[in-house]
Amino acid sequence: MSSTEKIKEVVKKAVEAWSTTKGKKFNLNEEMLNLQLTFAKKILDSVDKKKGVLAFLNAPTGFGKTEAFVAPFLYSYSNEHEVFAPRMYIVEPMHALLKQFSERLQVYIKALNLNGVLDVDEDHGNVTSRTYLYTAPITLTTLDSYAYGFLAKRVETYKFRPDLITGRYSMPAGIQSLSYTILDEAHLIQDVAFIGPRIIRRIVASLVCSGGVVVISSATLPDTFRDQIKSEMNEWCKDQYTLIDEEIDNVIKSIKASREISIEYHGNKSIEDAIKDNARNICEDRTLIIVNTIEKAITLYDVLKNTCGESTNVILLHSLMRTKEKRDKFNQIKNSTKEHGKVVIGTQVLEVGLDFNFNKLYTELAPIDAIIQRMGRICREEQKDCKAYIYKPKNNLPYDDDVMSASEKVLNSHLQSYSVINLFDVRTVRTLVNDVYDKNIIEKLETKGNELFLEFVDYFGKLHLLSYPPEEDVFIRPSFYVTFSLISSGEFQKEFQCSEQSDECDVSAIKLKNYEFKVSIPLTGDQGFAITRLQSIIDSVKELKGEMYIPKKQELDNIKLRKTVLKDVIYANWIKGRYIVLVLEQSALSNIYDDAHGLRVDTLKYPEQHQPPFTKTWSSASKRKRRRASGSQKTR
Repeated sequence: MSSTEKIKEVVKKAVEAWSTTKGKKFNLNEEMLNLQLTFAKKILDSVDKKKGVLAFLNAPTGFGKTEAFVAPFLYSYSNEHEVFAPRMYIVEPMHALLKQFSERLQVYIKALNLNGVLDVDEDHGNVTSRTYLYTAPITLTTLDSYAYGFLAKRVETYKFRPDLITGRYSMPAGIQSLSYTILDEAHLIQDVAFIGPRIIRRIVASLVCSGGVVVISSATLPDTFRDQIKSEMNEWCKDQYTLIDEEIDNVIKSIKASREISIEYHGNKSIEDAIKDNARNICEDRTLIIVNTIEKAITLYDVLKNTCGESTNVILLHSLMRTKEKRDKFNQIKNSTKEHGKVVIGTQVLEVGLDFNFNKLYTELAPIDAIIQRMGRICREEQKDCKAYIYKPKNNLPYDDDVMSASEKVLNSHLQSYSVINLFDVRTVRTLVNDVYDKNIIEKLETKGNELFLEFVDYFGKLHLLSYPPEEDVFIRPSFYVTFSLISSGEFQKEFQCSEQSDECDVSAIKLKNYEFKVSIPLTGDQGFAITRLQSIIDSVKELKGEMYIPKKQELDNIKLRKTVLKDVIYANWIKGRYIVLVLEQSALSNIYDDAHGLRVDTLKYPEQHQPPFTKTWSSASKRKRRRASGSQKTR
């Protein structure tokens, strides 16, 4: 059997096993298989040249990208082919995707009889779980965890002596340079200040020029971003690496398959009015609803929950839900057997990687790449009459005004000639994306984050192997997180051990993760809203007679928590990267959180007289003074 036939067998077994797991009939798509084989073969042929490899996989959404990029790694372990990388990193933009991918890869491993040879694990970058990117041969992780590991800000440290902390600062970068890395859904690296793309392209160049193999996968990656990565590569190691690009593009452009979705854009009608007017039809179909803010998602959930009744499974999913509720929601969506009467409502967490099928999409206008990704969640089983209804929001938050304006213009222009979009038509999709993210738009975005990017450049220039990393903070996106664990006093007492003589408790990091959610704080623009939300959570707990704990020390998976006073965090120098455990009586907890809604942001209204005066970002000078005093970057 030839190597091509062996690779084909790996892909077929993986696809068939996953289809069977989902209860679907296995149908071999020859066009899809051709793409998957071409890409896998190209990767395997390139790694034999003993040079670094950079590959772009701009395949349509729902066209088998996952099998295409995992096939080379699985094939190298399942045949006599030389293993080209000891480890595979699949880097996702959202935590919610890691569990889904883990389940999928475990199905592949079992189907290929690789149990005991390969294992899969997740690294979420939790403050309370310090796995540092070497959990398993196949590690699923987030962009933040991957990048901060490379930048020596998320590494294993220990006391060499009482006055000296040392650590394995170069270990993650060393492993990454030897590994096979997939940056999946890479378009989501973009941010409002275009900091992420500028930083990631430098990390990619460093890894590939050191011999690493990196795949950048997305259905909606702008050509400008791709060209910038190539330019960065040429500056670092021109002609010293293998580029996989045009050949795969030619295969993708030859795709004849169709996945058409009808589009209606309503620029003068709100999505709230549309949902109320069409509630009965929505309840009786498989409908996906994606809005731009959590507050709106909760409002629409309540409307449809009351309207649809018990005959319809209505599910809400957003970022301000604890880990265990998010996991339960995904399981509810996955296990729902209803052909009709399934409605899922949420925010951007539903844009990518949701491998479930819907007939209709109701969505607010968003950047064009986000709109295409949202449409990619419907019509995944080639059913007919799939429709996307798009409504203009009252404001553009959380997106950039110029990007939203350009997206609306491009969408209207497309709809003047066509009433549908074929998601498998790569030329059309790329044209839409490129018409929004042109050079002018990207330059405007970059001006917002130039200061943060220059600080990264300064940090990167001081970073050296086998030495202490620079003490300054570094950010890969124009925001940071504060992590909360929100738990009832009954669960807290049942799960963890607390001393009656002191205000300290010993807790399991693994168990504590179930109660976590993160609040994002921007580093550019106005911080007022995010800081207000953060403070209002603390104020609500204080008003409800709750308690607050923060980590005192951690040994392996055990954390010692120390009770502290509930106080204003707006002015505290330890806000960045903090881990805060909030404990309330169950009756009090239900005032601000419940399993169905997640964090009740509608109850966290900040009284006008208490609006925080601190609404601007830290200055560059003050940022440089933010050293390791908080200890946060070691545990990102």
